[in-house]
This record gives sequence, C-alpha cells and structure tokens, in this order.
Amino acid sequence: MKSCAVYLFMLTLFLTMRCSRVDSVRPADRISAEDHYKAGLAALEQEDWENAAKAFQRAIKVAPHYANGYAGAALVLAMKNQPDKAVEYAEKAVKLDEKSFDARVVLGRVLAESKPEAWFERAMQAFDAALKMRPLDEEALYFKARALVENRDLEQAKDLYRKVSAQGERFAPQAEDQIIYINNYQLISPRTAVGDTILQLERITRADLAVLLVAEFDIVATMRRQNPNYAGGKSQRFKEEDDKRIRSADVISDIKGHWAEVWIKDAVRAGGMDVYTDSSFRPDELLQRANLAMTLQNIVIQVTGNHSLYTAFIHTPSNYADVKRTHYAYNAIRFVTEYEIMPAPVRSDRFDLDGAVSGFDALLALRNLQGYLNASL
Repeated sequence: MKSCAVYLFMLTLFLTMRCSRVDSVRPADRISAEDHYKAGLAALEQEDWENAAKAFQRAIKVAPHYANGYAGAALVLAMKNQPDKAVEYAEKAVKLDEKSFDARVVLGRVLAESKPEAWFERAMQAFDAALKMRPLDEEALYFKARALVENRDLEQAKDLYRKVSAQGERFAPQAEDQIIYINNYQLISPRTAVGDTILQLERITRADLAVLLVAEFDIVATMRRQNPNYAGGKSQRFKEEDDKRIRSADVISDIKGHWAEVWIKDAVRAGGMDVYTDSSFRPDELLQRANLAMTLQNIVIQVTGNHSLYTAFIHTPSNYADVKRTHYAYNAIRFVTEYEIMPAPVRSDRFDLDGAVSGFDALLALRNLQGYLNASL
C-alpha cells in the first residue's frame, strides 16, 4: 500500500511538471520563421511598414540564418528610404541561402530602387538567377521589367510586362498600366535632360511645372504665336498685359537663388503661370491636379484668344463625384478632360482635385495641349 502511494505521488509530480513545462511555452514561440515571414509579407501588402518590420525581425530571431527574414527586412528598409542598409540585408539573404528565390528577387528590387554603383548589372543578375529557378514567375518578371524601365530598355520591359499580363494573376493589372505608361513615355519623349529628370518625379512642384513649360513645351514660342510683342516684339496689341506680366516676374519675392529661377521668370513673363497677390511664386509648393487644369485652360485661352472657353462647360453635368459645379476649377476640369488634354485618373469616378501631379502626367498633358493647339490654330 505504501509503495502504491509513493507511485501515485511520483506520477502526480511528473504530470504536474510536464504540464507546467508545456504551459510555459508561449504561443508566439511555436510560430516558425516562415510563418513570421508570411505575416510580414501580408503587412507589406497593406503598406503597414511597422508591423512588417516587426514580423521580419521575429523571423530572424526565431531562425537567425533564415534568408527570407533578411530579404523581407530589406524590403522594409527600402520603403523607409534606407537604401544602403536595404542592399546590405538583401545581399546577406542571398549569402545565407543562394537557392532562395525570394532573396534573389528582393536583391534585384532594392538594387533597382537604391541604384548603387553598377546597380543595373547586379539587379539583372539577381532577377535572372531567380527566373532560372522559376522561369514564368510573375513577380520576378514584373520587377525585372521595372528595372529595365529605369534603365530605359523600354521595348524589353514591355515584352516582360506582356508576359505578366497574359498570366492574368496578381500583377497583371499593374503590368497593363505599365505598358500604357511606356507607350505614353515613348509618345511624349522628353527633349531635354531636365525634362527627363522631372518626368521621373511622382509629385512635382510649381517650379517643376514652370521648367516643363519653358524647356519642354516651349511656352515662349507658343505664346508668341498669339502675341508677337512678347520679349521685345513690335506689336502693341498686348503691350499692357505683357508689361504687367514682365513687371510681376521681375519682383517675385521668393525665387532668388532658386535652382529654377530663370525658368520661373520665363514662364511668368510668357503668361504660362501666375504670381500670387503677395508677389510670391511659392516654387516648392506641390502642384495639385485642379491647379494644373486651370493652368492648361488659361494657356489655351491666351493662345487662341477664345475667351468664351472660360465658361463653356459651366452648365454641363459633372463627370466626377468629387467635382461640384460650384468649384473654382470646374470649367477648367471639364474642358481639359473633355478634350483629353489632361489624363484622367485610371479606374476612378473621382478627379482627385487636391491630388499630386506626377512629372509624367504633367508632361503628357503638355504634349496633349500642344496637339490641341496645333489642331485649333
């Protein structure tokens, strides 16, 4: 009986210790590095950089030699504008596992994003290594195409985008948009180095627009077609207005020493852009879509002399849910979209009045404007 009691005691003690040991293992400790990595990718999809970074760091903590953990962390670092660190993490991921498809793709992406020395050759090597593992993978094809666009290998990029589009999977809509972008880029083809630089900007300023008007659109020659008095011509027809613009350009209060000072003055003198009532130009103010529409409309009216265009669309119904007929730019927006001068938002019923303007959209609008004027005069 005594031995039985001792046996029961020992059994109870063993079970108690075992349960205690199992309970001490937290649920988080049972999650694999791969699970943390997948959670990080899901957070990236939602543009939740903070939680993505935490998930990738957990993956590295669980498995310090897990290559994809470093690859994911590299993506977050690139998004946070830490290019050197991003490349360092991506290269470490490849060294940890040369057979990691994800690590190769990420290395190509961050090299194309950060553009260190010999970035293009290194990015191509990374993408090609990934595609050797999975020849038809849409993600590798898509981001290789983006790198090709950055290097201006547009036809080759289009071929890859078409392959992605044909698969009809996750990246297909983006690939189709990129094909349109390339076609339009080839159509607008920047004529100057500064125009090509501004073309790459996702958000441009008033100064950037002034540069495009002068360097790419040639606002001076365009306005002279209607007003020969500009810049010393003999015609007196528009002398008073010209003198006023020239005076306003000469007293702009906030552009002295600005990198775009000369272009800004030319744009204002030609009547392509206006100065604020306090004599400021606000060169570094982001350009909004509504303001670009107004600028385009005003140029058309000044060049053609057709002042009826100021109110031509006032009584027409709006095409966009966010543009009311009482808005100051309503007529301009209706005009530039009706004649396809200004690109409308893709797949949207909203004009995005306060939205930023990319260099690409601005230059495309100016090319469309030139075509409209050529057909009107």
